[in-house]
Amino acid sequence: ERVDAAGWVLRFAAGYTRRANSAAALAADDEDLDDQVAWVEEEYAARELPAIFRVVAGCGPAGLDDVLAAAGYEREGDALVMTLELPADPRPPHGLRTLPVDAWLPLYERLNARGPEGRDLHRKLLESVRGERLLAALDEGGEAVACGLGVRDGAFAGLFDLAVAPALRGRGHGRRLVDELLRWAAAGGARTAYLQVLVENAVAIRLYERVGFREAYRYWYRARPAEARR
Repeated sequence: ERVDAAGWVLRFAAGYTRRANSAAALAADDEDLDDQVAWVEEEYAARELPAIFRVVAGCGPAGLDDVLAAAGYEREGDALVMTLELPADPRPPHGLRTLPVDAWLPLYERLNARGPEGRDLHRKLLESVRGERLLAALDEGGEAVACGLGVRDGAFAGLFDLAVAPALRGRGHGRRLVDELLRWAAAGGARTAYLQVLVENAVAIRLYERVGFREAYRYWYRARPAEARR
């Protein structure tokens, strides 16, 4: 669910991921920020979800971050959005295996060493994706060693849910996966690729920079401590 109102974008997905369950003030003004924050809190409380704010650097009300900090919202999950201009005459993709959602989800969970909790919500998010979706696996020796999600929408393509088998990291599989997803994106007419990565994930950032991605902007979340949300 998404609500656009008064310069805010509120997303709700029953609590699965902060990105899909947070509020961003992309075009709101600086007036009555306390009232704006209270309205966001009410919207999330009505859905029995904690209010989580996504603060985008250089965007929205200049005083929002300070207001949230004063209200007890702690900063967490600092992330980069990185972009890459794609070639107009790309090489065709090869080496990716396309999977149906019910086969891709358990592979993603296995490569991330996580259980099936939240699988139903993850499926709903994938099935609601706008644009052309690619659920892909990268094989080595007849076995899936990496997987990822590509979403192509007009001139833009996003890369999400990139994962490599823990025991096989550092062997170039992540680079191959990203390269193939970018070929797929460009072959379908996309001209700009983007992805999001936590600031603390230095290994992934170095990989993306080697591919050619550069930082476009940063964002972080503001959330109250778990004890305060109970």
